[in-house]
Amino acid sequence: MNQKILSPKLKNFLRQNIIWIVAAVVVILIYLSTGSSQSNKHWTELEKVSLCKAYIADQFGKPLDIMKLQRVGNQGLIYISYTRPQDNTEWDYVCQVDSSSMVWAGWVDGTWGRWRQEDKVSISYNLQTKTASFDSIMSSENIKVKL
Repeated sequence: MNQKILSPKLKNFLRQNIIWIVAAVVVILIYLSTGSSQSNKHWTELEKVSLCKAYIADQFGKPLDIMKLQRVGNQGLIYISYTRPQDNTEWDYVCQVDSSSMVWAGWVDGTWGRWRQEDKVSISYNLQTKTASFDSIMSSENIKVKL
């Protein structure tokens, strides 16, 4: 049972390149463990609308189904509103969704307020599940949006 499993050339190659082989295996394992996640995706208009609705609903503790798209503006800004059921008042917001983050501003006293940079969230995208996600500023919960 004295068989040669590896040729001398292959043994020499492995010995000389073991670090590169191990590094390649580690990179592949990391890629597989992240679920093929992307943080710099080009969002479609419809995906931006879905993300903005989920973001505003989470920010203000409102049900997702009351979020209404008002319009998609210049430079891809997403305008969302909802009517608060308690007093029938309408609340208007705008989201700026870029490849890896999202931020909002609100309509206050007849003009758009400042961008709420303190509430900016990072967005990631899972290719396998076709799901975008961001961490809630309010609860630290990971919010998932099926796209």
